[in-house]
Order: sequence, then C-alpha cells, then structure tokens
Amino acid sequence: MTIRAVLLDMDGTLFLAPVDWRTVRRAMGIPNDGRPILDHLRGLPQDKRLEGERILAAHEAEAVCKGRLRPGARELLSFLRGRGIPTALVTNNSRTSAEEILRRYGLAFDLVVTRDDGVYKPHPEALLLPLRALGVPPEEAALVGDSHLDLLAAHRAGVREVILVSPPGWVREHFPTGARFHEHRTCTRHDPSWLNSSPGWTLTSPPRADKVGQLHARRWCNVFRRRPRQSDRRLLALRRSLLHPLHSHPHVHTEGHPAH
Repeated sequence: MTIRAVLLDMDGTLFLAPVDWRTVRRAMGIPNDGRPILDHLRGLPQDKRLEGERILAAHEAEAVCKGRLRPGARELLSFLRGRGIPTALVTNNSRTSAEEILRRYGLAFDLVVTRDDGVYKPHPEALLLPLRALGVPPEEAALVGDSHLDLLAAHRAGVREVILVSPPGWVREHFPTGARFHEHRTCTRHDPSWLNSSPGWTLTSPPRADKVGQLHARRWCNVFRRRPRQSDRRLLALRRSLLHPLHSHPHVHTEGHPAH
C-alpha cells in the first residue's frame, strides 16, 4: 500500500505543552468523558460557553508560550518533505495558536486545518477535508497523533495507517474497539535501541551537524522505518511505500493535547 500523504497532530505530538487538560476540564465544569472540550462547549448556555471559551483560550496561549517542540519533530517533517510526501497539520487548537507555533519554530506544511475551519477531531471530516484538498484518498494516507481523538477520527475517516506517539494512559480507555494502530514511545537519547539499525537501513532525513539532532532524526524516522516483523504486513507495506519514489501529486499551499 502506498502512503501519499501524512496528517499530523500538533499538541502532544509535534508540540509539548505543560497543560493538564483534565485540570482545564475541571475548571470549566466539563467531565473527563473522552469527548472533546469543543463538543461540551457547544451544548452550554451562552454565558457559560463564553466563559469556557475564555478559559480555553487562556490555557492555549499559555501553552504556546511555555511549550516546546518535541525533539525530532523538525527532522520528521524534513524527512517527509525530502521524500516528496505532502503533510497536513490537523489540530483542535485555534489557528492563532497553530500559526504562532509554526512561525516560532519555522515549520511548514502543505495544509493547516484548525478548529477555526469548522471541523475538529474526532469528527472524520477533520481528516477528510485536508485529504480532499491534497487529492489523496484516506486509504493512501497515514496519521501521526497521540490520543483517542486522533485514533477515532482516523478510524471513522478510513485512514488505515495510524501511529500514536506516547499516548497518555488516561486516553487509552477511550480507544475504539478494533481500531488498529502502531505505537511509538518516546525514548531518551541514551536508549541504545534507537541505534540498533538493521543491515541495509538508510535514514534519508537531512544531515544535522550535531549528534543529538542526528539521533532525534533516527528517533522519529524509525517510526516509519523501524524493522518490522515479517508477520506485520501492514507495517511492511508502510515502510516500502516510504522507501520508493512516489508519483507526483498536487500540493495545496496555505498561509502560514493530550488532545483537547
């Protein structure tokens, strides 16, 4: 199976923010039931909804200021771009927050979709919208996220290849039954397992002058390129699709957690 586009989540996946969304939910009087905060806000009376939106915006602004890029995120995007694979950022955050993070860290995507576009995860349209714009069917796309909202959206949209990066323990109870995904746990640079490349492996991410940067590139590229078991045919197919040249496809250019 060919992978022609990769959709990526922002908060908790590419960007690490010191915000406990369970605490935020309690401050807003919203239960931690697995539903996105945005769904709950829609059902509140106007005064409570506006107060909830104010609290949400304040915590998101704090996250932008105090958060940091996940080590290896930049290398992952460079790796995908170097292979000619279009990328779309799909986040439940606001466009203001997303664009500030992209500007601050110099990240580029072919398409950016936020809740301000009227769609958000776990609704499948949050993934189908960018895929239609890129001209890629969901069965030829992969999603990289960290939560049940990412997994649910992919499951409902028909995106077959899902990689979850260090999903928090509390989101696992909300995983849909039967949904398939590959899990990658973030390791420190001292973990020797990242250096155990199999014979014939070639990491094609852009070279970095510093050793830590090179290791982070391995860390993220191994999500796509790690040695799979022969029984894991789906992962083998994903690996092959990234090792071979892809056919040309249209790019769409636009300006410019745990999941909410």
